[in-house]
Amino acid sequence: MKTKNKTKRVFGISRGKKHTAFFYREVHDAISLIILLAITALSVYFFLPKVEAAGIDDVTVTLGDAAVSAENQITVDFTPVTAFTAATTVSIYLGEATTGDEFTDGDADQSASDIDCVQSGTTFNNGAFTDATATAPMLYYIEVNTVGAGNGAVTCTLGSSGTDGPSNPGVADGHSVFVATTDDAGAGIAYVGDANDVTVSVAMLYNLALTIDNADGTRCTTASGVTSCNLGVVLTTTVGSGNYDVNVGTNAVSGATLQIDSDGAIRNDAESIAAYVEDSGAITAGTEEYGIDVAADAAWAAAGDFSDDASPVPETATTLATTTAEINIAADDITITHKAAIDSTVQPLTYAHIVTWTAIANF
Repeated sequence: MKTKNKTKRVFGISRGKKHTAFFYREVHDAISLIILLAITALSVYFFLPKVEAAGIDDVTVTLGDAAVSAENQITVDFTPVTAFTAATTVSIYLGEATTGDEFTDGDADQSASDIDCVQSGTTFNNGAFTDATATAPMLYYIEVNTVGAGNGAVTCTLGSSGTDGPSNPGVADGHSVFVATTDDAGAGIAYVGDANDVTVSVAMLYNLALTIDNADGTRCTTASGVTSCNLGVVLTTTVGSGNYDVNVGTNAVSGATLQIDSDGAIRNDAESIAAYVEDSGAITAGTEEYGIDVAADAAWAAAGDFSDDASPVPETATTLATTTAEINIAADDITITHKAAIDSTVQPLTYAHIVTWTAIANF
C-alpha cells in the first residue's frame, strides 16, 4: 500500500519532509536580518541626539589656533531657541569627515572634563567626550544641571588649554561644527588654516610726473601737451604778463625738487631784454626787465630768491621749490607768471627763449 506525503504551503514554500530544513533556514536568516537592522537603528538612535524642529542660527566657532593640525582650545557660542530645562543635553560634533581630515584627540589627552559650558546662572554636569571614529566625528557632550537664564547665550569651551584640546584637521578648509540640544540644532564653521581669508596684494612702482596746465588761455596756451606764452606787444606804459601752473606728483617719501632752467636770456640774436635785477621791486612799466613771479601752494616751499615778488629766469638749472613728502599731482601746484617791461631804448623786435622745468624725486 502506498502512502502519500502531505504538503502544506507556508509563505510560498512547499513544506514537506525534504523541504523542512530549507524552511527553517529561511526563517532563521530573516529573523537574524531583522535583529541586525534593529541593533543598527538603536545604535544610531542613541548616538545621535533627539533634535526637534527649532534651528539655531547663530553658532559661532572660534579656534584658539587656526593652523592646520594645531592642538588648541575651541570655543562654540550659540543661543538656544528653546529655553534650557534641567537635564537638557548639549552635543557638539567637530567636523563631518570621519577618516583622513577629521578633528582628533591627537595626544589622547581629552576626557569628560574637557567641555565647559557657561550660561548665566546655569550649571552643567555629566560631561562626556568621544574621539572621532570610522563612523562618527569627534563629540563633546554635557547636560544642564540647574537652570539659570535658560534661553540666554551659551559659550562652550572644548579643551582645558591651548595644549590640552582637540587637534585641527590636517587640511585647510571650512569644517562644519554641529550643535544639538535636546530641542534645537544648528551648525557653524571652524575655519582651519585661515581658509576663509583671501590675501590680496598689488605692486606699486616708484613714480614721478610733471605736467604744465591751467594756462591763462590769453597769453599762455597749451596745445597737444605743449605750453607756450606770447606776452603780446609791450609798451613803455604796460607790462606783458602770462601764467600757467607747474604740477609735480610722486610717491617719493621725501618729496620732490622742482628746477627751472633756460637756454639763455629772452632775446633776438644779439638783442635781449635785461633780466630782472633781484630785489629791485616789482616789474613795472617803463623799465627794461624780464622775470617771473612764483606763487607756491602749501605743500611747496619756494627756494631762495624765488620766494620774492619777482625773480630773474636763470640760465642754468636752479632749484625753484621743494616739497618734503609724497605729493599728488592733482593737489598743490606752483603758479608761474612771466612778466616783461621795456623802456624807450629796447629795439622793436620779437624776443624769445625756452624755459625748461625738471622734477627730481627724493626717494
